Amino acid sequence: MGTGKRITALFALILCSLSLAVADDPRALYQATSIVTGRDNVAERARGTREAFETVVARLCGDRGVVQQLGPLTPTTLETLVASRRYTDRKAGIQIADEQGTRDRSFLLEVGFRAQALQRLLMAAGQTPWLGPRPTIGVQLEITDSQGSYHLTETSRRGWGQREVLRTLTRRTAIPLALPRDPADRPAADGTLSGVMTVTPDGLWASRWSLTLESTNQGWVQPPATFDRAIGEAVWRMAGLLAKQATGTE
Repeated sequence: MGTGKRITALFALILCSLSLAVADDPRALYQATSIVTGRDNVAERARGTREAFETVVARLCGDRGVVQQLGPLTPTTLETLVASRRYTDRKAGIQIADEQGTRDRSFLLEVGFRAQALQRLLMAAGQTPWLGPRPTIGVQLEITDSQGSYHLTETSRRGWGQREVLRTLTRRTAIPLALPRDPADRPAADGTLSGVMTVTPDGLWASRWSLTLESTNQGWVQPPATFDRAIGEAVWRMAGLLAKQATGTE
């Protein structure tokens, strides 16, 4: 297996593990992974820890902007929130080439944070963490580009990039996002995020979305953006709506 396939498989395993772990163990909400260079590089460790912290805060609140409301945290303060760290060599089992010996190897750094300490920090900033179970959301996405229209599925010939974005967003939001196996399929889910994306003449994507979940039925239109940003903005908006509904802060 080539290096690219190994890394892709490793990230896929992380995504799957997180989706299962959040359902069985709430502590998974407080864990995040970043890529760092070297195991003993203090500056890289601090950068990776901060990146993981920002991911966890956004996941707990369903809002990427919350971390800005916490104000600047010193590395020392951030360290008091860390419960565990684990390094995984991204190139484990791959023969070291000559060029690899000239610089540090890259690692996946998984950081776990202290749940109660992080909850207190968020509540002091006026935020209510979303601690309950997370619903599975089925994604129904119709895409139209210069080649025509297609429905994004787990097995569709086109849409590899869009599928990768959704897998990454599952990890970042801890909300399982399920695609249908084929256009006629409706995956078992608690709600549905429906989207229509159309490429514009300048190569961006105009999109409109709706979220249906129990008594929630909201729709919105987003300005043109790159496809990854368009999908990301929609999923994070959905995460915010779900978090407010779950915590009673609507």
